[in-house]
Amino acid sequence: GKTPAPPKGIGRDAKAAWKAWFGAWVASFWRPEDVHAIRTMALLYDQMLDKPSATTAAQLGQYFDRFGLTPKGLQDRRWHPPEIDTQETTQPPASTYRRLRVIGE
Repeated sequence: GKTPAPPKGIGRDAKAAWKAWFGAWVASFWRPEDVHAIRTMALLYDQMLDKPSATTAAQLGQYFDRFGLTPKGLQDRRWHPPEIDTQETTQPPASTYRRLRVIGE
């Protein structure tokens, strides 16, 4: 779907993070009702970039875990990245049994 607008007033780096978060495969697990909390996460991220503190870092880490943006968060939720099909599947493989026919039962 369409990426929601980032919170107003955040800096360029936080806007780039917002775009990256919503472009990541984990965003497919997020629900529309999560957007408010993700906006809070973006504000904390912007605050952390502007004025780092241990308290803000701890809060931000909890948000990152909650939304699957850390290895711990992925493991806690048992989320796995989508498998990439490396084979071209333009046509199904020919069956060796194609020539066989079913006869009277």
